[in-house]
Amino acid sequence: MNIAFVFLCDYISRKAYWYGYVQQCKHDGIKAIDIQFNDSDHQNGRMTHFNIDKITIEDIPAYSPYCTCGIKPIMKRINNGLP
Repeated sequence: MNIAFVFLCDYISRKAYWYGYVQQCKHDGIKAIDIQFNDSDHQNGRMTHFNIDKITIEDIPAYSPYCTCGIKPIMKRINNGLP
Protein backbone atom coordinates (compact mmCIF):
# COMPACT_ATOMS: atom_id res chain seq x y z
CA MET A 1 0.00 0.00 0.00
CA ASN A 2 2.84 2.42 0.81
CA ILE A 3 4.50 2.08 -2.61
CA ALA A 4 1.17 2.68 -4.36
CA PHE A 5 0.79 5.91 -2.39
CA VAL A 6 4.26 7.04 -3.48
CA PHE A 7 3.40 6.38 -7.14
CA LEU A 8 0.10 8.24 -6.77
CA CYS A 9 1.82 11.26 -5.22
CA ASP A 10 4.41 11.32 -8.02
CA TYR A 11 1.69 11.06 -10.66
CA ILE A 12 -0.42 13.83 -9.13
CA SER A 13 2.53 16.19 -8.66
CA ARG A 14 3.61 15.79 -12.30
CA LYS A 15 0.03 16.27 -13.53
CA ALA A 16 -0.32 19.41 -11.36
CA TYR A 17 2.99 20.79 -12.67
CA TRP A 18 1.95 20.47 -16.32
CA TYR A 19 -1.56 21.76 -15.60
CA GLY A 20 -0.01 24.87 -14.04
CA TYR A 21 2.28 25.20 -17.07
CA VAL A 22 -0.72 25.11 -19.44
CA GLN A 23 -2.56 27.71 -17.36
CA GLN A 24 0.50 30.00 -17.46
CA CYS A 25 0.73 29.58 -21.24
CA LYS A 26 -2.94 30.50 -21.49
CA HIS A 27 -2.36 33.57 -19.32
CA ASP A 28 0.58 34.59 -21.53
CA GLY A 29 -1.65 34.52 -24.62
CA ILE A 30 -0.41 31.27 -26.17
CA LYS A 31 -3.20 29.66 -28.17
CA ALA A 32 -1.86 26.14 -28.81
CA ILE A 33 0.52 23.56 -27.36
CA ASP A 34 2.24 20.39 -28.53
CA ILE A 35 2.57 17.33 -26.33
CA GLN A 36 6.05 15.84 -26.69
CA PHE A 37 5.80 12.11 -26.15
CA ASN A 38 8.95 10.35 -24.96
CA ASP A 39 7.27 6.95 -24.94
CA SER A 40 5.24 5.61 -27.87
CA ASP A 41 3.00 3.73 -25.42
CA HIS A 42 1.88 7.04 -23.97
CA GLN A 43 0.97 8.44 -27.40
CA ASN A 44 -1.24 5.45 -28.20
CA GLY A 45 -3.90 7.34 -30.13
CA ARG A 46 -3.60 10.64 -28.26
CA MET A 47 -3.47 13.89 -30.17
CA THR A 48 -0.22 15.86 -30.09
CA HIS A 49 -1.53 19.35 -30.94
CA PHE A 50 -4.12 21.08 -28.75
CA ASN A 51 -5.99 24.33 -28.73
CA ILE A 52 -5.20 25.60 -25.23
CA ASP A 53 -8.85 26.54 -24.59
CA LYS A 54 -10.09 23.00 -25.28
CA ILE A 55 -7.48 20.89 -23.48
CA THR A 56 -8.65 18.68 -20.61
CA ILE A 57 -6.79 17.35 -17.59
CA GLU A 58 -6.69 13.88 -19.21
CA ASP A 59 -4.79 15.32 -22.19
CA ILE A 60 -2.01 16.74 -20.03
CA PRO A 61 1.03 14.63 -19.05
CA ALA A 62 1.84 12.68 -16.83
CA TYR A 63 0.25 9.54 -18.18
CA SER A 64 1.92 7.24 -15.66
CA PRO A 65 4.18 7.62 -12.58
CA TYR A 66 7.29 7.18 -14.77
CA CYS A 67 6.10 9.51 -17.55
CA THR A 68 8.71 11.91 -18.95
CA CYS A 69 6.46 13.45 -21.62
CA GLY A 70 6.34 17.21 -21.80
CA ILE A 71 4.58 20.21 -23.28
CA LYS A 72 5.91 22.77 -25.72
CA PRO A 73 4.04 26.00 -26.44
CA ILE A 74 3.43 26.81 -30.09
CA MET A 75 4.62 30.36 -30.55
CA LYS A 76 3.19 32.27 -33.47
CA ARG A 77 5.47 34.90 -34.92
CA ILE A 78 3.95 38.33 -34.97
CA ASN A 79 5.15 40.35 -37.93
CA ASN A 80 5.03 44.06 -37.12
CA GLY A 81 6.57 45.09 -40.41
CA LEU A 82 10.03 44.18 -39.17
CA PRO A 83 12.33 42.05 -41.33
